[in-house]
Amino acid sequence: HAWMARGACPLRTGGCRSALWEYRGLGWLPRAPVDLEPVELWVDERDRVWLLGRDAYGSERSSVAVLTDGEWTRVAAPSSFGQVRMVGRSATEVWFFDAAHLFVSDGAVIREVSTPLERIESLWVEPTGPLWIGGTERDGDAERGAVYRLTGAPR
Repeated sequence: HAWMARGACPLRTGGCRSALWEYRGLGWLPRAPVDLEPVELWVDERDRVWLLGRDAYGSERSSVAVLTDGEWTRVAAPSSFGQVRMVGRSATEVWFFDAAHLFVSDGAVIREVSTPLERIESLWVEPTGPLWIGGTERDGDAERGAVYRLTGAPR
């Protein structure tokens, strides 16, 4: 069982023409059109598909849509949300990041979380344990690699 999102938001025509596809062993079947240019997708434990994408060709702004019972619902995000990576742990804890910003969603709202890193390079979560974040931090005039573990509630 697999999922794939394909499509684009062509500059000349405007608007997005993308779709979510599902594979269940017999071939790929279209499941739902979506008005985002796909960047990443993830499926939570409730079998809901999370799609991180762009609203328009060349846009710096990202959006997140969740497919539940055949309907897409957008997750509320700050206007500065422009993330390019997504890592999920559960339907109520999905993480988004780019090189400079870290965000988390509780399934309804996306909010920014502070991080001690100057540049975020990787993030991973354990199913029932902490979140790990790796990247670069500044030490005076020098930069050095660092890994942090988040064990409590995100701030």
